[in-house]
Amino acid sequence: MNNLIKSLTGLVDPYLIFDPKFKGREIEYLQDSQLVHLVQADVPSPKCSNCKVMMVKNGTFRPVFIHCLEAGGKDLIAIVRKQKFWCQHCGTTALSKIKGVKARCQIANGIKLKAYNSLKSCHFKK
Repeated sequence: MNNLIKSLTGLVDPYLIFDPKFKGREIEYLQDSQLVHLVQADVPSPKCSNCKVMMVKNGTFRPVFIHCLEAGGKDLIAIVRKQKFWCQHCGTTALSKIKGVKARCQIANGIKLKAYNSLKSCHFKK
């Protein structure tokens, strides 16, 4: 993975690269946020959860929006196209996971850790 992506988003997935569909527009600046367009590339094929046969790549999934740590005082949102897989034996489909984000969640682990540390350091009066 590009170290710039890792330091910018806090996502530790080694398969994330800037999305080539957005050549020259990988990072978009809006009024109150920044968008980073990413895609998963060269993800190894997993085994099917049903029949344990190796799955094949089946394109990319619609983009998922992941809220990352802020950068430059603006909210940072990573728009990631995940790799999709298909089992030729039983027809099961699966999506690759993004390291640094819990499954079916749109908030990066870095934000959760920052919130936890902020709450931990707060001193509430009784």
